[in-house]
Amino acid sequence: MNTRLRTYEIDEKTRHELHDRVKSLSQVTPLSYDFSFSSLLSSYGILREVGSPNDETARFLFDSTTGKVVPRSSLVGRLVKMKNSYGVEIESTFSKSLEIKAYGVRELLHPDYSFNPDGTVKSLVIFPEAVFKIAALKGIELTIVRDWAINSIFGGFDPQKEYYQTNFWELENNDTILFARLIKNKQLAFLGTHDFIAHVANIRSEPWEKLSQTAQSVEMKIKKIIAEVEVPTIASLILPYTAGVILDDLAQPPSYDSKNHNLVLDTVLESIDRNDVPANYPCTLSKFPKTFEQIILLSRSKMKQDKVIEKAKELVETMVREIKSSLVYEGMEEKIGERLFSRLLRGY
Repeated sequence: MNTRLRTYEIDEKTRHELHDRVKSLSQVTPLSYDFSFSSLLSSYGILREVGSPNDETARFLFDSTTGKVVPRSSLVGRLVKMKNSYGVEIESTFSKSLEIKAYGVRELLHPDYSFNPDGTVKSLVIFPEAVFKIAALKGIELTIVRDWAINSIFGGFDPQKEYYQTNFWELENNDTILFARLIKNKQLAFLGTHDFIAHVANIRSEPWEKLSQTAQSVEMKIKKIIAEVEVPTIASLILPYTAGVILDDLAQPPSYDSKNHNLVLDTVLESIDRNDVPANYPCTLSKFPKTFEQIILLSRSKMKQDKVIEKAKELVETMVREIKSSLVYEGMEEKIGERLFSRLLRGY
């Protein structure tokens, strides 16, 4: 690896200190609060995902000679330090001449350490402080989200699991409200490869005014249906979770202002507005609706808009029926057992 950067190792003592400090933070804290601490934390979060099924940089890294994607298993990383700045370096043991097929990533890499003389990429050297300043030029503030950091970096999150297998925690905690609040305030979390390549790479300021308004609408509608309920049922949080996944897409540069995403999101929000699955429904969910994935795929499709509106209504209505048909009503929970929730998202 790059010999001009110093490798930095996190031992158990440092890891515990990082964890304790994260727990002491406010829910949302800008990276600029303490660049040394936040850069180390963000870099560590990215490092944990390198080469795993959750590494979202992997599918964009190609060998420049063969034009083939480099094997995910070839990706390795290390924490690096330059003076007082912490960062992360990602390289492939398969190729030292990489092409990154994702807009805006090259601009986020350290220019002195990332590139070969011919302009190809030898390794991705990322310093979160520099990335923060680039995003700030576009009017977006990168943050540490305390609970997400605790869960994904120090908690039960398994970086070897596929995306949909890891998200019951997000569903149970109704994270759509927190995510919507971030987007409303023109903020993004910066804790992993998804944040780096999906949200920050090729970030642009122009779409964020409308995006902020959309996020405010999502936040308000979800707050309205759960306002008088102390603990909403899991079933009632599936529609808000669906809205959150679509909003996450809309906050990614390739989907900025996507009409189909907005049309499907509007349909989901209409169902939430109608209170189709009340927050105080006395029930337990026995299985996750299969229609969820179809709704997400529809929002990402190139289908004509009139067809999208029609199909979105059909799918959302189907999902509501699916949720209600898979409910176990109060008094029957013991027949299901405590293992239910651990199986909830199996298969995604």
